[in-house]
Amino acid sequence: MRSIATSIQSLNWRLILSATVCFMVFYLLVTDDHSRSQTPNPITPPEEAPQEQPATQKSPSVLGEYDGRVDDPYRINEPNPVLGVDYDSPLDAIPDRTRPGGEPAEVGDQKPDEETSSSSQPEVQPPDTQPSTPAIASETEDENYVAICMAVKNQRKDLPEFLIHHYHHLGIRNFYIMDDASDPPLSEIPDAELGVPRETITFEMQDESTRGTSHSQQLDIYMRCIENYGANHTWMAFLDADEFLQMTGNQTLTDMLSELEQDKSIGSLGVNWRMHTSSGLLTRPESARKGFIDCIWDDLKGQGANSFNRHVKSIVRVSHAVRPANPHLWVLKDGSRTVGEHGDTIDSEAYRTPITRDRIALHHYAGKSREEYEEKMQRGNAMDDPKGEEFWKAVEKDLPHMRCTEMTEYYP
Repeated sequence: MRSIATSIQSLNWRLILSATVCFMVFYLLVTDDHSRSQTPNPITPPEEAPQEQPATQKSPSVLGEYDGRVDDPYRINEPNPVLGVDYDSPLDAIPDRTRPGGEPAEVGDQKPDEETSSSSQPEVQPPDTQPSTPAIASETEDENYVAICMAVKNQRKDLPEFLIHHYHHLGIRNFYIMDDASDPPLSEIPDAELGVPRETITFEMQDESTRGTSHSQQLDIYMRCIENYGANHTWMAFLDADEFLQMTGNQTLTDMLSELEQDKSIGSLGVNWRMHTSSGLLTRPESARKGFIDCIWDDLKGQGANSFNRHVKSIVRVSHAVRPANPHLWVLKDGSRTVGEHGDTIDSEAYRTPITRDRIALHHYAGKSREEYEEKMQRGNAMDDPKGEEFWKAVEKDLPHMRCTEMTEYYP
């Protein structure tokens, strides 16, 4: 027992302690190295790409409380700059009319989207260049130089804006409203509703007993305009209540027609359409000019062949007129011709291509809102050829659209 104790006492405890500490440090280093080699580096998960939502069929969502615009993939979803009850209307020109709101919103220059909605569709073209200030008719112009004749049926709500626009901005002082059996007669519209002096309007109710059949009624009406009133004027424009003339250059309408009159061979001016869409509106806006701010394309690559805008309407030189060939063009006296705005001869039955509007345009609000289009289908027209759903689909869905806000610049 004593020998064991003696042996223990003889041990070098300092050396043993040092060796133990060194061994533990070595062990810890080796263990830590091994642990690191077994633990994988942390991997940051990649950002998930946004997943495309499957297309679903749903009813269009209403975007506004009062304007009735809908989310439609076929139109440019930009806010209408001036539409609504809180803004000015051309109807404000009516005497003693109470305005519904404050000053109108400013309408800035609109730029078209650079990309089309589908690569399979033809390119969406930029709007035509418009003058910064619309050409306004001079008060000194001959009031009888040019007149407008129109066949109208049950369009009491449409007439005031048409009359106001052409009276104030085209200088028209003679309107011949050929009433195609409206009920009540359009002549019963109160003066305060018309928006222009009543003495500038001649109402003529058409006799239903002598009403033409098929496609002849509108042509008969146009012929009666020339026979009954043509002698009072040098030029007469034959338009519908949804067609608005615009001088796109620096001339007034009288200036332009006076220039054309110098060429004795010119018997008629054919003006290209600029057809507006519904702009997604479901109900009638307060103003067509301020509400419908999208148009169909001109098909410039195809020289206008695939666009309704190739159609023209005529401003006829009365002394050269024989009879209307159709609602678009007139048969003229021998040696006379119908020309476009650049003096180019129009030889087709109703079309002018390529489409240009450098000097004058005819804005055609063909469908307007869905509410108004349904009224139009019920009403029919003087050609006994009412538009149907196929026309609506072509204008609203099939043809590319482009922004066209130039008519919003006019007030009243």
